[in-house]
Amino acid sequence: MKCSVFLVAMALYALNLASAQSTIKLRQLGGHEDLNHTNYIDHEAMRVAAKYAKNAQMYFQNTGKHHSVVNGTTLSRRADSGDIKLRMLDAATWVGDIEVGTPGQKQTVKFDSGSPNIVIGRDSYKPDQSITARGLRKDFEVAYVSGAKVHGSVYTDEVNVAGVKAKHVAIGSSKSNFLGANEDQDLVGLFGLSYPNIGSYDVPVENTYDVASKDKKNFFYDDIFQFYIRRNGDSFMNVGKIDKDWVDGDITWVDVDKSEGYWKADIEINGHKTSGTVDSGSTFLWGNNDEVKKILDEIDGVEVKKSDSGDWRGWYKCDNPPEVKLKVADMEVTMSKDAIIAGVQDDQCQLCIVGMDGINSWIYGVNFFQEFTVILDFDKERMGLGKQKE
Repeated sequence: MKCSVFLVAMALYALNLASAQSTIKLRQLGGHEDLNHTNYIDHEAMRVAAKYAKNAQMYFQNTGKHHSVVNGTTLSRRADSGDIKLRMLDAATWVGDIEVGTPGQKQTVKFDSGSPNIVIGRDSYKPDQSITARGLRKDFEVAYVSGAKVHGSVYTDEVNVAGVKAKHVAIGSSKSNFLGANEDQDLVGLFGLSYPNIGSYDVPVENTYDVASKDKKNFFYDDIFQFYIRRNGDSFMNVGKIDKDWVDGDITWVDVDKSEGYWKADIEINGHKTSGTVDSGSTFLWGNNDEVKKILDEIDGVEVKKSDSGDWRGWYKCDNPPEVKLKVADMEVTMSKDAIIAGVQDDQCQLCIVGMDGINSWIYGVNFFQEFTVILDFDKERMGLGKQKE
């Protein structure tokens, strides 16, 4: 059976559990100070383009079909268009600690609902020191940024997230350090939470989500990951169960079509209907240029400009943030001044609604997660969205 890292599988093979759920604390690397330079949005655009172009390539390789979310050719050109040295670490990354192997090796990872694989840098994960590691004699390659490719070998090993253990999880051991491992940051890996059709690991693994979900007698947990991310406050991720104390009001549930790999939802932005991917591994709200310009043109207090790369951007006075409303079904949220910001230049702030050629639908990144608690329910193939409770 074909499998990507499908980490979700991991959450579900529960062993030695003492409670009905486990919570992992997320901490922020980066912040507003990292937004204070003119090239930041261009950095992010190339990073997102590279990620989605590679996912589209893997989707075609795995299914023989072109992906509906993006134009892979256009995004590939975008990812290769710049000479800026990019870091995988963006300015608002939330990370948490997991353990891999036996005995457990601590890894600080970014939980990414827009990527399918677990990848860890070579100096952090040492499979030769784990008695449960098994090499699959399979290499992988993932392109994350312009000119930079992560490649290495695929292993299976035991993974432990907040006390929830899973066996035989596919892990990419990178032959290089990445994700800021050499830049005085403690982030060493990526923990993918999307579905496997966009994955880079073509390996047979017993404990994929699809297999594991058929054998509930082994599970103590539901197959759920719940995000609660706040820019200026404590942030958490639940594994196994929903914490309704994080939700202000009801949860809206959206059925998910896993065939294209992503968690997708329909969301109104200031009354404009949009559809796209809910992605904890990306920043901002990315849309195609035509749609973005229409929305920006209607927001009071926003000056709409075309960037050097040809994308539409919105600027506003930092001391007078505009009103941006997000609506899911009957649930509406006005974005906070912290959530709408994408970049700063002097007294001007850049809005988090950003245009990009090559994407056919929207990408709702971490700025979206700062307003909604997001629940990924693999068992019932649905996503829950609820207003965050302060």
